[in-house]
Amino acid sequence: VSGATVPRDLIANRIVFRAKPSDFSQLIETRGRTAPLLATGECIYNSQSGSEYDNRLIRSFFFPKKDIDTLLTDLLRFAARNQNFEHVETLVFRSNDLPNYRDCKMAEQHTAAKEFPGSDGIGIYLGESIAISDVDVCAAIRNESNNNILIIGGEPDVAERIAMTSTMFARDGQKNKSASFYMMNFTESYDALNSVPKEAFSGFESVFPDAIHFASKKSEVLEDLNEIKAEIEKREATEDEDARFHSIYLSIYAFQRGVMFDQEATKYGAKVSESGTLLDYILKHGPMVGVHTILQVDNLSNLSRIDSPLQVFDHKVVLQMSERDSNRLIDSPAASRLFVLNRPSSKFRAYYCNTSRNTLIKFKPYGKFDFETYEG
Repeated sequence: VSGATVPRDLIANRIVFRAKPSDFSQLIETRGRTAPLLATGECIYNSQSGSEYDNRLIRSFFFPKKDIDTLLTDLLRFAARNQNFEHVETLVFRSNDLPNYRDCKMAEQHTAAKEFPGSDGIGIYLGESIAISDVDVCAAIRNESNNNILIIGGEPDVAERIAMTSTMFARDGQKNKSASFYMMNFTESYDALNSVPKEAFSGFESVFPDAIHFASKKSEVLEDLNEIKAEIEKREATEDEDARFHSIYLSIYAFQRGVMFDQEATKYGAKVSESGTLLDYILKHGPMVGVHTILQVDNLSNLSRIDSPLQVFDHKVVLQMSERDSNRLIDSPAASRLFVLNRPSSKFRAYYCNTSRNTLIKFKPYGKFDFETYEG
């Protein structure tokens, strides 16, 4: 193990048979416990880079040597006949290469744009799974309570990029004139990502007429939040039990820099700002009537400027952060170990956690933005 030329951290799927305790502990985390006693043919299978929370005891199939020899002979004969057969593309994982969101591997139910989310939801794809998978990592947006997306931690450029591609997938998943988009962008004006939201929606005015809103100033933010709140109240007040509502997406980039969300000091202590109160209402009441929020923030401390608990975010994307914050967000310290010193590519790693479905997946987020001109 110690003489391997391939870094162990690049190998997420690990199968360990009976071995010396020192070798076992280098591949599978044991937290000071002794390595399990494995019988002949038994092994530990781990698909999360050795995390102690993913160990599964497996008993392998038994093949006598005679059967193995026969199988190998048959394979050699097959190859010698040079028969035509369907070639399956080899899967190659390149740690330093970031996937393009235009090359996303979608589930079949998300390949066509929809007017309403339905039971399959609108596919918000986040990146390429570290483990072998037929589809990319996806947060399915449905009209259900708490169906919001939180992106938290990590390097600002990586986290903001995830939030922005999430908005693009929401855009591409909706049919013409079937959604409204509100984008509050607090990224630095000199940041290369600052102009991305407007570029991503340029040319789409005919598809979503009067339904694309950008805000960064306090007055603009208050106006948009009040407009969204009024729409939620209108939808909640309808007496039509079968009413179907077109989706509204509120995307907030670099939430920590939005000063209008800072708590206000009073003689009785800190008070949630007007903007924070409105956002709190939208997060809690919006998802059931088709209003979903994608919020990106640097840490839990800055998220606490609003009253909403973490439960209003059914979908969480967590990047490198402190062990304490990682435990609070995903009930595991895993996010505190994403970054590896002297390995630049490790900053492009994150976990997707789906609270309601008890899912935790490590993935590599999309990198390059590739805008296409919309022609109607």
